[in-house]
Amino acid sequence: MIGLTKFYGFDWFGMVMTFTSLWFLGEKKKIGFVFGAIAALAWAVFSYLAGSWASLIANIVFFFLNIYNLNKWKRK
Repeated sequence: MIGLTKFYGFDWFGMVMTFTSLWFLGEKKKIGFVFGAIAALAWAVFSYLAGSWASLIANIVFFFLNIYNLNKWKRK
């Protein structure tokens, strides 16, 4: 059971938010970018706890890309 909660559930939460993001984006709904940003934050916390700096940096970039694309989509 300890393996399931080693990272305080951030990995599980990030997984669910990623799937939700992809679902909404596949349905062409911009709320998918919000879920993507939340997922990126969850994965960033997980990356920090796991000590993976490359993953942490990648997820910070993913967060900003989701916000950027949400704003870009609003302009159209």
